[in-house]
Amino acid sequence: MDLDAVFGCIAVALSLGLIVGLVLWSCRSIDRIARKGLGSAREILKDKRT
Repeated sequence: MDLDAVFGCIAVALSLGLIVGLVLWSCRSIDRIARKGLGSAREILKDKRT
């Protein structure tokens, strides 16, 4: 395998892992907001700080 292909595969794997991590983090945050019934940005930020 060419060295460029190896670097390309590593870059794709890392970016895919990053996207999956961000999606999971977002889903967790959205679920927490929905579970607590937070309605405004102020309430969400206040909850996030604690």
